[in-house]
Amino acid sequence: MSKVNYLYLGCGFTFHKDWTNVDFVSTGENVQAYNLLAGVPFQNNQFDAVYHSHVLEHFPKDKAVLFIKECYRV
Repeated sequence: MSKVNYLYLGCGFTFHKDWTNVDFVSTGENVQAYNLLAGVPFQNNQFDAVYHSHVLEHFPKDKAVLFIKECYRV
């Protein structure tokens, strides 16, 4: 059975150690810092699933569509 590759965007302090975790600011050694307003810093189709919760409402409306497209892309 193969491992599912998860990406958690905007994780804050609630991250999963077995997932790839990204937020605007690193909140621990398991969280990569990246400006998500600039996109998602990974290659196409790199993940099996992308999760984010309570992050989209922090994006300006004109950046929200790009963020959702980036989630789909990776």
